[in-house]
Amino acid sequence: MVKGTVINLFERLSFFVFKPVHSAPLGIFRWVFGCVMAFQFYVWYHEVPRFVENIKIRFTYDFFHWVDPLPPQHMSLFLLAMTIVSLLFAFGWLYRFLSVILFAGTLYVFLLEQTLYNNHYYLEILIAFLMIFINANSFAVLGKKEKVPFVPNWQMILLQFQFFVVYFYGGIAKINPEWLFDAQPVKEWLPEMLPTLYPSLGQFQIKFIAYSIAYFGLVFDLVIGFLLLFAATRKWALLLLLLFHVSNSLMFTIGVFPWFALGATVLFFPTAEIPFIGKRSKWVIPDLSFSRAKRTAVLLFLSCWVLIQCLVPLRHWLIPGWVLWDERGYKFSWFMKLRAKTPLAAIRIKFEGDVKDYYIEPEFYISKKQAQSSVYKPLEMVQFAHKIEDYIHGLGEERDVKIYAELYCQLHEHPMQLIIDPEYDLTQIAYKNQIYFGQYPWIKEFDPDATPIDFEFLKSFRDSTGVYR
Repeated sequence: MVKGTVINLFERLSFFVFKPVHSAPLGIFRWVFGCVMAFQFYVWYHEVPRFVENIKIRFTYDFFHWVDPLPPQHMSLFLLAMTIVSLLFAFGWLYRFLSVILFAGTLYVFLLEQTLYNNHYYLEILIAFLMIFINANSFAVLGKKEKVPFVPNWQMILLQFQFFVVYFYGGIAKINPEWLFDAQPVKEWLPEMLPTLYPSLGQFQIKFIAYSIAYFGLVFDLVIGFLLLFAATRKWALLLLLLFHVSNSLMFTIGVFPWFALGATVLFFPTAEIPFIGKRSKWVIPDLSFSRAKRTAVLLFLSCWVLIQCLVPLRHWLIPGWVLWDERGYKFSWFMKLRAKTPLAAIRIKFEGDVKDYYIEPEFYISKKQAQSSVYKPLEMVQFAHKIEDYIHGLGEERDVKIYAELYCQLHEHPMQLIIDPEYDLTQIAYKNQIYFGQYPWIKEFDPDATPIDFEFLKSFRDSTGVYR
């Protein structure tokens, strides 16, 4: 009986997943994604080679520390070539081959520098990977196209699911005390969001606007995916998406993502509601039959992908500490615009046999952009300490080096406090390929009742110490 139930469930699921659907939304989305990536690579063409050329230290990803940048000139040629690849992908030319190239090129640029992490870049990698398996070249192709403009339903569902995850988990991430009870970091960013209006606002108006934006964003993220799934609410969802993404584009510098997200809504609209694809009555819907082995393989792939996308954003629940404070589990979890921090950092270096300590400021060794993204993150500061050690030894210094971080951080309106124990030698903490969900004793836990720090000591701190460069 159990076996019969499982088989029946398998057959029902297979019918839904493999039923043929018109590929028009996928063809339109291919154009959207290809043009988005062409623009993205063109932006990187103007930014990445200069960035790579001017930095001394790179922050690399676990298990990908071996990925190195090309020389600046070669990097420029690579990014220009990827811009062309993206446009050809949009046209639908050599689709399967260029899908692999597009994914590999996007992943490569992403892995070059951890401090440039952006949720939108991460989403682009995921979509590029999925496009390898999706037949999006059966419609709106310039040149030769597949004869049958129908695809199994799972290909549409997979992309819909991926965008649903971005919105829904973005909403789950907002269910935290800072967002719900203090409208933070919205209040912190209001001067940036409303530069002309903010100076004339009173305290009540500031709070009202901040809480309104915070709760609208929370509700929007949690419900918009569901609204897109149902015909009765789909058009209202489109209006909300226009309001949300256009306002975000005006208030923040977030690149092409708002327009990418708007273009992706075509995936949620039935082909009957999309103009210029021909009358439904003239369609000849084929019988897309697949062997049981192929159906099983596809269902297994879909199950694994869904499971990974649902669990990875929640991994910070298994990690001791507060994710907004120590940032463990923050990346790849759709935490978008959820914290504002003010760091104050100095690196203390002690040489073997030298009684005097030397202090450096991180921005002497890394760019301002790198510093803004790394100095308040304990794990990235450990990597920084190791690379400073390598840099010093590379200058010919043979003595043992110990490196300590005197790192203070202010989260929103809370008092500034230590985030790393200044007595720990960070070079003794392993940083490569460490998958650890336990408590790090050298990370100072967030204290909501911390006493505000008197920073008068900074004058003597800087005047009485040497600077090692």
